[in-house]
Amino acid sequence: MRNIAYVVAVLLLVASGYAIAASERTIDSSNEFGGITKESVYSMGDGQYKEGTLKSVRFFDSNGILRKREEYYTDDYAKEKGVEKLFIYIDSNGKLVKMEGYSTDTYTKEKGIAKMVIYSDSNKKTEMYDQNGNLIQ
Repeated sequence: MRNIAYVVAVLLLVASGYAIAASERTIDSSNEFGGITKESVYSMGDGQYKEGTLKSVRFFDSNGILRKREEYYTDDYAKEKGVEKLFIYIDSNGKLVKMEGYSTDTYTKEKGIAKMVIYSDSNKKTEMYDQNGNLIQ
């Protein structure tokens, strides 16, 4: 049941949109996709922070299309939900490819799941990995 809550929390975060924070900066001018990488760090006054996001890193391709997003969560959010970061992969057409959720140490010790990968292809496959990177489901 807790695994379902974990997946729901991850999906809700992906579905919600975020405004760009005032502390946005370009951290790479030539990333793995041939474009720029921008980082936004949120503070207590920002809506994103209140929703649990501490930092967002967005990777764009050479055409300015978002290809990957990394979300890092506040300690309180991570403790409550059991997830400390989420990586979202997007194809060149803007379609979601997969999401990787990384569990907190506490969640990993309790449930044995360190990482969950959810694919958005026609199979909608979900994979779970232990702390050693072994596939467990």
